[in-house]
Amino acid sequence: MTRRKSLAIYLLIFFLLSACAPAVGQNYGNWQAELTKNRAKWDSQHITHYRFQVAPPDATPMIVEVKDGSLVSVVDIKGITYAVNASNKTLLDNSNFLTISDLFAYINDTYVRKPASMRVEYDPAMGYPTTIDVDPFVEPCCYDFTITVSNFHVLSP
Repeated sequence: MTRRKSLAIYLLIFFLLSACAPAVGQNYGNWQAELTKNRAKWDSQHITHYRFQVAPPDATPMIVEVKDGSLVSVVDIKGITYAVNASNKTLLDNSNFLTISDLFAYINDTYVRKPASMRVEYDPAMGYPTTIDVDPFVEPCCYDFTITVSNFHVLSP
C-alpha cells in the first residue's frame, strides 16, 4: 500500500472515531446536589396536572398529559393516540420518560451507573429536566442519545 493511501485511511479512521468522542459530562461530584435542588424546586410547585412533549431516544416525540401522577393521555406528534394501560408496548418501552417524576428517577438511576458522559439541563423556574444527554460508553462508537422535554404547560387541577 502506498504511503499516501495509508495516510488517507489513517485520517479517515481518525475523523470517524473523533466524531463519536463523548462530550465533557456533568461533574459527577455535584450531580446529586443539582438533581435534589431541581427536584425540590419541582415539588414546591405542587403541580398536579400538566402536559408536555417528550422526545425519548429512538421513539417518536409524544405529547403526554399527567394528572395526580398518572397518565391521562399520550399522543405522538403524528397524531396517534396510545391507550393508557399497563400492556401498551409503546408506553412500556418509554415508561422512564412519561412523567416528570419518572424523568427525575431516570436521571438518578442513570447517574448511579456512571455513564461515560451525561449532561442534564433543568428549567430554571420550575426545576423539571429539559434535556438529558447520555453517552453510556466511551466506545464503541455512537451509542449516545438525548431526551428532550418541551412545551410544558400547567393545566387546571
